Amino acid sequence: MPSWNASLSVGVETVDAQHQELLARADALLDAMRAGRSRAQVTPLLGFLRDYCREHFASEVALMRKVAYPELEDHAAQHASFTTRLACIEDDFQTFGPTTAIAAAVHELLCVRFVKHILEVDLAFASHLHCLTQP
Repeated sequence: MPSWNASLSVGVETVDAQHQELLARADALLDAMRAGRSRAQVTPLLGFLRDYCREHFASEVALMRKVAYPELEDHAAQHASFTTRLACIEDDFQTFGPTTAIAAAVHELLCVRFVKHILEVDLAFASHLHCLTQP
């Protein structure tokens, strides 16, 4: 699991804090799955991530709307795709429990795809946002 570091900072305090929380919670979820925790123990972790991702993405989109970010639609579409994939993982988890395949899917989504999204898409938005605030 990638740890939070300066390369992941978008320079917006609330967004950075949300990203840190998501990565920490993803790490806790993966640890629980790797440790063979029961479905009852893992379900709340997965549910928290689902809800927190929705809140985080809504927060980012609201900020993008506020500054009329020209790439808003593409960015929001990536959020929707991410949310859909997380819902599919959650459905699979409810059906099959904490399998190795589901842990791998969680890792790919939260540790690879989410980090890539931050580094490519969120940083592009942050650059746009900082250009607006620079004299």
